[in-house]
Amino acid sequence: VSFNRGTGIVAVWDVASGATFAQNEDTVFTGATDADKFPRSTTYRIRFEVSNEGGQGSGGITYQLQVAETATCSSGTYVAVPTTGGDHWQIVGSSNITDGEATANISPGLTDEATTFVSGELKDTGNTTGSITLAGDEFTEIEYAVQATANSTDLGNYCFRLFDTAGNTTLDTYTKYAEAVVVPEYLWMFFGLGPLLPGIIGRIRKRRRSS
Repeated sequence: VSFNRGTGIVAVWDVASGATFAQNEDTVFTGATDADKFPRSTTYRIRFEVSNEGGQGSGGITYQLQVAETATCSSGTYVAVPTTGGDHWQIVGSSNITDGEATANISPGLTDEATTFVSGELKDTGNTTGSITLAGDEFTEIEYAVQATANSTDLGNYCFRLFDTAGNTTLDTYTKYAEAVVVPEYLWMFFGLGPLLPGIIGRIRKRRRSS
C-alpha cells in the first residue's frame, strides 16, 4: 500500500453544505506571515488519500491518525492524535459530518492515484477507521476533524501520517506528508480578543468622558 497524497486540509465552515479546501493539495498549511498559519482551537478537516499500487490486495487495514512535531516528517516521533484534551492536537466533533460516515471521491479534490475508488471514512470522534481493504489499483480517501490546542507550540511544525493499527505498522511509501505550522500565541490571543475590542474601546472612551 502506498500513501501518495494527503495534504488537502479542509475548512469545515466555508460553505453550509460541506467544506472547501483551505490549502492546495500537497501544500504545508502555513503562510508568508505568522497570521496566515494554522490557528489554534479552530476545527479543520484533514484529508488523506491511500492507494494500493502493488499487485496484491492490502487485506483489512485500520487507519489511525498520528502526529509528530518535527522539521523532518520521515524521522519524527509519532503518536496517535487523542480524542481528549491535554496534548498538542485533538480529534474534535464537527457538525458537518458523522463519525464513520463514508467518504466520496469528491471533485475538485485530491488527485486520483489509482483507477478504482473505495469509500473510506469521515472521523470526528475516533482517531482510527474501521477495516478498509484495497485491491491492486484501488484507492481510498479518509478525513479527520482536528484542532490545534492551547498546548501546541508557537510556530511548531507538525506532520501527520496514517498508521496501520491492524498490522501495527506504518504504510509502505509516503510521497508527501500532511503538514501544518501553528500560529504564534500572541496572534492567537489577539484574534480571540478582536471581536471584543470595539466594545472595550467604547467603554474606555465613555469612562474618560465621564471623568
